[in-house]
Amino acid sequence: MNIIFNIYLLLLLTIFLNGVRQLKKYSTPFKILIILIGLTFVSESSSRFLADRFHNSMPIYHVFSVVEYVCLTAIYVQLLPMRELKYLQIPIISYALINSFFIQHFWSFPTNSIVVFQIVYLGYSLLGLKKTLEMPRQTSILRESFFWLNISLLMFSSTQLLSLGLINYGNRHHLNLNPVFVVSSLINLIYYSFWATSLYFHKANYEKSLLNGGFGKR
Repeated sequence: MNIIFNIYLLLLLTIFLNGVRQLKKYSTPFKILIILIGLTFVSESSSRFLADRFHNSMPIYHVFSVVEYVCLTAIYVQLLPMRELKYLQIPIISYALINSFFIQHFWSFPTNSIVVFQIVYLGYSLLGLKKTLEMPRQTSILRESFFWLNISLLMFSSTQLLSLGLINYGNRHHLNLNPVFVVSSLINLIYYSFWATSLYFHKANYEKSLLNGGFGKR
């Protein structure tokens, strides 16, 4: 697990530094994505430090889950023609704060909030895929940055909900959950690799668009 986690951190850091190095080649939604990757690296590194030092890293997840939601919502508000998405933030963030302070306190895992966030992300990804499929294109959909972003979010949110269910079931029946944690760690690697793919095609489309004198969000 330590090897997988270290590879995971290295992947996050590599994607973030490469994105920052070429930040001017990305539109605003993908700049936010790069920032989110950097914040993910800080969050995951901090969680390991707290786990080693204090044997509890749960406060990090309470804070980062909200930060991640704000960032992903900011991205999808700009990429989808649905400005109404931003109005979801107040009730959902309020629920997360109530959960952290009164239901699942900071020293326990914020399962309730994360389940809500993942359901919202599923909605974002499905709406995004619908828009991607409806858009006229001259190249393969596999070269669309928005497609890879949606696929990654759809895969990750679905598997997160499944893994949370399995962990809850395993804890109740005192089962060995190591296989679930290993698979979840591998899913993380795939998830952020898909984000790297999305950023790659976004930059490639930008460089290609320079020859045509314009650049869109995707």
